[in-house]
Amino acid sequence: MISVLRNTFLLTLLLVARLSGQSQEPAQDQFPRDRNVFFEAVPIFGEDTSKAYVAFHYRINKNFFVFIKKSGNSPQEEYAARGELIVELLNAQGVSVGREIRTINLTRSTLPDPAEPPSDIQGAMLFTVPDGTLSIVFEVDDKESGRSFVEKKQTVATRRPVLKPLETSIPFLVSLVHYGNTSTEFEAVNRGLEVVYGTKCGYLLQIYVPAQQKDLTIHWTLEGRRDERFQEKQELNGGDFTLFPGIPKLKTGETRIVYETALSTDGWKIVYVPLPVEGLETGFYLVEFTLALGELKTTLKRSFRVYWPNKPFSLAAFEIAVDALRLIAKEEEVDEMYGFTSYRGYQKFRDFWRKRDPDTTTAYNEVMAEYYRRVDEALRRYSSPKENDGYKTDRGRIFVLYGSPTTTERTLPPNSTPTETWTYQSLRRRFIFHDPVRNGNYVLRQTESF
Repeated sequence: MISVLRNTFLLTLLLVARLSGQSQEPAQDQFPRDRNVFFEAVPIFGEDTSKAYVAFHYRINKNFFVFIKKSGNSPQEEYAARGELIVELLNAQGVSVGREIRTINLTRSTLPDPAEPPSDIQGAMLFTVPDGTLSIVFEVDDKESGRSFVEKKQTVATRRPVLKPLETSIPFLVSLVHYGNTSTEFEAVNRGLEVVYGTKCGYLLQIYVPAQQKDLTIHWTLEGRRDERFQEKQELNGGDFTLFPGIPKLKTGETRIVYETALSTDGWKIVYVPLPVEGLETGFYLVEFTLALGELKTTLKRSFRVYWPNKPFSLAAFEIAVDALRLIAKEEEVDEMYGFTSYRGYQKFRDFWRKRDPDTTTAYNEVMAEYYRRVDEALRRYSSPKENDGYKTDRGRIFVLYGSPTTTERTLPPNSTPTETWTYQSLRRRFIFHDPVRNGNYVLRQTESF
């Protein structure tokens, strides 16, 4: 039985997970976050070189707000949340040089379900500001609960461009979402200095290149500590970039933060530097850019953190992660992970899952993530009061291997054994569990195909 499950595990897991919508590429809006609010202030250069500009990006998780049932005579129920966003920029004297207030009104037909993927409100503001270091005041208020988020510690340095060769703006993280003949679009990652594990992105910056100078080169080096468990060092480098004439322009009416290329009469260019972020393990990274134009040279440094907001608990606990592999791995494979030193054992563990990764171009392994999401759920549902053994029970084992059943039926007859039947419609299989001593420990007694 176990050998059959091993051989069919990968196909079954992919099929069931995709049918249930649980095993998708790690889109940015599909993850629970370890906090509800992100924002960043990005100095940019505009067409009017006599002015300094700051683009302000924000992202607020809708779970920040409390939804209240709306009163009225409508036959359909509706729930609403109300909030307010305040962004203000202060100069060195504490005087406001830019301020905007936005109201937030949200509606939905049902109350939020804790199991549903959280979604975000995103937006951007553009401020014309003086040169200098400005303090940022960012505040989000929920009008129903009185909850507030206030941040006053961050600053942003702004300046007007002086139109000298190789003058550059501050790089910020974006994804290339559309490459066109007349216009190209970039979406801001919009998580401050953080990137969700598995995201494809790079850096966007502006550069001044006079028409007579064509020999721009950009080289980057990336180094950091991957594998937070062992702090393994990683170093990468490259020189690829794409140059677009013009300046970045915020698109309006978007639910995301999108910049498009807009032509400029000066020598401004937009540079997109793709980095292999999607292949990085979780951890902190430093990027250094070296830009050269003729005899001119300049360097820029940026840092970011790759994080996995909803990393399964069982995957973070190495002993549980390895022990849970006994459902699908050979005993000698598991023994090797335990038998070596902790680092070599972890390498064996990583190699095991890399061989079963359907997309090796990214560090995110959807099969591994889905497997340990199920292990977490089995721990929560089926563990005994004194031990975290949920994935070892019969119901936990079937749940990990096949996911949630299409239907579950439980019978509690007064004079016979309680029975629970799980039906997997897409697999054409049925599992029947009995609780012989009536203590909640259901054991598998029968498997049927139909």
